[in-house]
Amino acid sequence: AVSSSSVYNNCCLWSGKELNAVVDSMKDTMKESKYHKNFVALTLMLPMLRVALRLIGQSDAPAPQQDNLTNAFGETFNEGNNAGKYASLLHTMYFAKLSEALIFRELNEAEDAAEEYFSVDRLVGLPPVMFFGKFYSGLVSFWVARETDDNDRKESKKWIKRGVECKDKIEKLSVSASTWNFE
Repeated sequence: AVSSSSVYNNCCLWSGKELNAVVDSMKDTMKESKYHKNFVALTLMLPMLRVALRLIGQSDAPAPQQDNLTNAFGETFNEGNNAGKYASLLHTMYFAKLSEALIFRELNEAEDAAEEYFSVDRLVGLPPVMFFGKFYSGLVSFWVARETDDNDRKESKKWIKRGVECKDKIEKLSVSASTWNFE
């Protein structure tokens, strides 16, 4: 149930649901995650909660921290360490950083987050709900390519290639999915 709530909150955030309601739902899900000591759900929720809070102008977004939670195996929760165990969690964390930097027009942060995102992207399958990850990472790639100094053609071409690959993956999804998904 906690994992379903996590996915639901993520989809609500990116689909444009009213942000205060999304933040409240995320906080409730995180309470449940802490109660059940579900470290994976906590690790997935924290970066998205920080993005949502920043979007509504709140600066009290929780920083990565250790909550002194221990699971059944005696492991203590630490967001950064937990994410490092699973490529899919790193993928989500880097996507949150990438999209936040894009939304707030922070080029250097977007470029760094995109590098990290693409470093684990090939290790993670693309679930249908993550098509927006391809969309945002493609936008960042084209943005970085455009902003790259003209003297560094090789770097610019690398980013253009990444953007085109993202666009191609989205097109592939649109062809292989039901037609009603893209009408």
